[in-house]
Amino acid sequence: MKKTLLALTLTASILMFFSVSCKSPMPMQNLSSPAGGMTISFGGSSRTVVAGWESQVTSYIITITSRNGHATQSKTETSSGVVTFPSLEPGSWDVGIVASGPLGPIGAGTSLNNEVSAYSSSSIAVELSSTQTGTGGYSFTFAFPAATGIDSVVVRLYGTDDVALIQEVTPTLVTSGSLVTGTVAGSGIPSGIHRLALAFFRGGLSAGVFCESVNVWDNVTSAQWVGADGFLHSQRTLEAAEFVSTDVTLDQVSLASNSIPLSLSPEFSPGTTNYTVVTGTTLTLTHTGYASAQTIELQQNTTLGPWTSVGAGYSVSLAVSPGSIFYVRVTAGNRSTRATYTITTVSDAHVLYYGNGADGGTAPIDSTVYSAGSPVAIPGNPNGLTKAGSIHCGWNTRADGTGTNYPAGDLLPAGSPSLVLYAVWLPSSRLRIDGTGVFQGTTKPTGDLIIPDGITIIYDNSFSSCPGLTSITIPSSLVTIGARAFQDCPNLRKITVAASNPAFSSLDGVLFNKTKSTLLAYPMGNTRGLYSIPSETTTVRSEAFIGCRNLVGMEILGAKTVESRAFANCTNLVWLRIGFKAIIGDFAFQGCTRLTDLTFAGSTNYGDLISLGYGAFQGCTGLTSVTISASVRDSGFAAFSGCTGLTSVVFATGVRAIGNQSFYGCTSLSTITIPSSVTSVGSQAFFGCTNLSTLICNPTTPPSMPSGSQAFDNTSPSLQIKVPFALIPAYGIATGWMDYWTKFSVQ
Repeated sequence: MKKTLLALTLTASILMFFSVSCKSPMPMQNLSSPAGGMTISFGGSSRTVVAGWESQVTSYIITITSRNGHATQSKTETSSGVVTFPSLEPGSWDVGIVASGPLGPIGAGTSLNNEVSAYSSSSIAVELSSTQTGTGGYSFTFAFPAATGIDSVVVRLYGTDDVALIQEVTPTLVTSGSLVTGTVAGSGIPSGIHRLALAFFRGGLSAGVFCESVNVWDNVTSAQWVGADGFLHSQRTLEAAEFVSTDVTLDQVSLASNSIPLSLSPEFSPGTTNYTVVTGTTLTLTHTGYASAQTIELQQNTTLGPWTSVGAGYSVSLAVSPGSIFYVRVTAGNRSTRATYTITTVSDAHVLYYGNGADGGTAPIDSTVYSAGSPVAIPGNPNGLTKAGSIHCGWNTRADGTGTNYPAGDLLPAGSPSLVLYAVWLPSSRLRIDGTGVFQGTTKPTGDLIIPDGITIIYDNSFSSCPGLTSITIPSSLVTIGARAFQDCPNLRKITVAASNPAFSSLDGVLFNKTKSTLLAYPMGNTRGLYSIPSETTTVRSEAFIGCRNLVGMEILGAKTVESRAFANCTNLVWLRIGFKAIIGDFAFQGCTRLTDLTFAGSTNYGDLISLGYGAFQGCTGLTSVTISASVRDSGFAAFSGCTGLTSVVFATGVRAIGNQSFYGCTSLSTITIPSSVTSVGSQAFFGCTNLSTLICNPTTPPSMPSGSQAFDNTSPSLQIKVPFALIPAYGIATGWMDYWTKFSVQ
């Protein structure tokens, strides 16, 4: 009401200023900031077989985009190499490179969150990979010293998913002087980056596995090697030292049961050969050492008889029961150093805890034998574990923290096998939250952030703008989270909440309140492209999805309230479905510049109304057409202002009001038809639609419009307002409409 009164009383010049100032302001430029610079090297990877770039690419467009609102910069180069941007505002910058050939783009590469500091120049490298969808070939020549005694090589080419085996060959080896060479080639290979694994054998035993990459391009045979020196070479030469190793640790062995990672007990240490592992009815051993010369062999129940060899990158599964014994034999790359490890399986009814490098206190001891389906409550740190310079942040299924996190108070799902759990330690310099919930760390946290149990509150913006943050685990004690606490964390993929937390919950990595009636925060780096708000959720909190660049499609079905700026600047959002009874808040989708497919649920029932807030779709420049269904009774205050790509707006019969500034500045609109159901047209509704030349009015009673409303000001000079002949007198004397009587024509 306040905005409407302003529009009715201010002068035309002030109205124009007011309407512009209601839009999102341009980011302020800090003109006095000392500049920095960025040097970007680009081309193929330093470990990639590539086609000669000069034969494929005719131009490179290098674009750098500020995350702090500074002006985007771009350069075009004709060859790969190095490009410098000497004068940049300090802050975080994204780099994008598109390589084009005669027929269009054929490759691309990105580097995100590159920091530029004042008075200094940062250097980054961007690897370009194929964006083509055809096929090509490769030819790779390798060499190694004859003195290594290697007598055969098996080469495997894997797909872009790093799993599917595309090709396996045994190349012919040719000895010339002190070197042995071999060549492997392939054709009809799908374009993209593939892994090339070279397995070397000496007397039937593995002498090492080395992995390279092959960048395959459409209709080209990649035949040159980019070496560590950055120059192209005709072959990859391996040194004798690369085939000599005395490593017999278990670092290249991983264990799992039903896809759940397992850990040895005690923790592995050189010299210890007897271990136990908690498992279910199956156990899978994987040789992960793609670049290791180790030989891994497996034997169950006895060390006699033949051993089963586990090739690099391969797995072997065993059926086990409590008390089963199996042996792992590791032979080093020198073929003479060897160690045998005994591993005994134990019942899956225990939970074991380890201090994982603690220097004080003791780990919890749980002697309970759990029956199937019994829940297991994870403790905090009851016995005072400590580690110098670190904070205890829960428990993990792997000693290195790469497994599954279990914060204090969490419950293992019923029926899950029990676990070996390791204390999680984070350096105190990375994470220190004082008693008021304010982040006190000396550096921004990166990786997996685990909020320590005992913290009850986190204030506004506590962890915003942490580009290295990938996941957050919230303990049961945390009951208050301030606004924008995790905002602008571009690589944050998931938020996990302890099951026993009384205030919050999570679903698929998304943060909700306890009952899931309110969606609080969607991780900015979540890789999901399509998302539908859960049926039990009725409210999407303000700025919950702001800047989520991976979102492509969104469904908001049912009675939902979408608060202000909830989806603002989701720049890759392409399609959007809005259901009945939705309430869309102010600027909810502002700046979604690629939104092209917008659908409102259609209904004529008054109870199914959709409400659009101020500037709901402001600046969605990718929108070309919009159908305002009958369920949208009011097109909203400035709801589509600045949508410069709009060429078509269709109002369904049943729409009652066209709001103030609804289509302000939609410069591509040329024709509008107002249906018979419309009873009001707001101030400046189509102001600045400079190509609007035809307005067809179907209401038999002129819709109410304020005097001096400027509803159709600054449109095309040739604007015709088409009215049925019998209604021209009524429109000619109607308030607001009489301002445009010279534009009237007969339908």
